[in-house]
Amino acid sequence: AMCAERTALFAAVASDLGKPEILALVSSQTGGELTWPCGACLQVAQELGGPELLVVVSDGSTSRRAELRQLASNLPYKG
Repeated sequence: AMCAERTALFAAVASDLGKPEILALVSSQTGGELTWPCGACLQVAQELGGPELLVVVSDGSTSRRAELRQLASNLPYKG
């Protein structure tokens, strides 16, 4: 199975929409925290959008809780 984030990124590139600039994810919370893309999705996002890609996540609740980060802040350290 493939996550929705990767599917969306691949579809955008296949549709010749250019380099992805933002990735939005709405998902239920995990352990009381917002859910971020998995490692495989972060890897694809890095390859297609680069470390400057913006990632916005929300739990979709009425509290309207959301966070916006640059992809680079969610990637492991590269030395």
